[in-house]
Amino acid sequence: MAHRMNVALCAPGEIYGGVERFVHTLATYLRDETDVRPLVVLFEEGTHSRTLREAGVETVVIQPRWKYDVLVIRKLVHLFKTREIDVVHTSGYKATILATAAAKLCGIGTVKTEHGRLEPGNPYSVGHLRMRFNLLADRTVTHTCVDHVVYVTHDLKSCMLRNGKAGRSSVIHNGIVPIHTDAHPFPSDIDRNAFNIGIVGRLDEVKGHRSLLAALTRLSDLPRIAVNVIGEGALRSELERYSRQEQLTGRVKFLGFRENIHDYMRAFDVLAMPSLYEGLPYTLLEGMYLRRPVIASNVGGLREVLQDKVDALLVEPGNVDRLAEAIRYLYQNDAERTHLAENARRKICERFMISTMAEQYIEVFHRVSRKSDTERRTIGVPRQEIAMPSPGHKTRTSSEIER
Repeated sequence: MAHRMNVALCAPGEIYGGVERFVHTLATYLRDETDVRPLVVLFEEGTHSRTLREAGVETVVIQPRWKYDVLVIRKLVHLFKTREIDVVHTSGYKATILATAAAKLCGIGTVKTEHGRLEPGNPYSVGHLRMRFNLLADRTVTHTCVDHVVYVTHDLKSCMLRNGKAGRSSVIHNGIVPIHTDAHPFPSDIDRNAFNIGIVGRLDEVKGHRSLLAALTRLSDLPRIAVNVIGEGALRSELERYSRQEQLTGRVKFLGFRENIHDYMRAFDVLAMPSLYEGLPYTLLEGMYLRRPVIASNVGGLREVLQDKVDALLVEPGNVDRLAEAIRYLYQNDAERTHLAENARRKICERFMISTMAEQYIEVFHRVSRKSDTERRTIGVPRQEIAMPSPGHKTRTSSEIER
């Protein structure tokens, strides 16, 4: 008798960022709208596990004693067998190394999503060297054991191809769930009368916060302009010190982490993404869906998704003068902000919704599951017939998304 496909979505669980948003979005959609039964497997308790459980997503946390604890592999093998997992999906190097090893011991097919690449940094720092070692282990496992790799952008896949690492792969862009556009309270810590620029993400060198604050120093003649920094990170104290030195304290607010991020994004007149590198951030997709005009760096997934002067303004990363000019232009042109915002919303509804993303992943899951049949039989694990999506099954399309 056919059964629903069981997919284990494995991720680190250590922080709550883009990878975690991806897992949360995919898991809830698979559970509610498809014939796939997701089980989320994390390796740390935290915000990610809490939000998943609050959303009613079945979540298991297996805490390692150290980073590559082999006992975790044993526990994963037991979990995958008892839950009759058909496909294991991984995000992040820790999940890929541990869960792929367990999946192979069970004869289960594996899919990995590559969300980004090693970010710029001091190549001789201990942290950077440690990350390079982790990524080398990740690449080795990916190249030798993973059945299919999904890249979130063509840019990322091209980068891996240059290094000879693309292998069995495809590109599936991230997709978002429809965001309710009902009336929401205006955040009390945002100046309703200011021209509000928002930047959302961890406070890290790669996100370009320094460039945005430097651009603000060139806009002192524009009244009531404010930069709202949402996120936490190692760079916060340095950015706050820079703001004081440049007398920006009254124009820059460091708001920290905010769970009601969409309320804040609605309050922004411009969403800034001056990153040195980006994959395909959910902040971008959600901001475009919410009709926020975007100024972004001409790099990575940003360049792949956005079209300059059509649905965003693109500037070269680190070009502070050009960034300041773009802000000034949108500050002075209401009609252009509306034009960019409407085009951005239309693009998201047509190409970057969760229904599109999920259906492509389901196709990959079925392909990998069929391929693993032989391995399952070899180790003596009985293979049950997996139910394919029923002809009558229907997921939401862009025409059904709230306009």
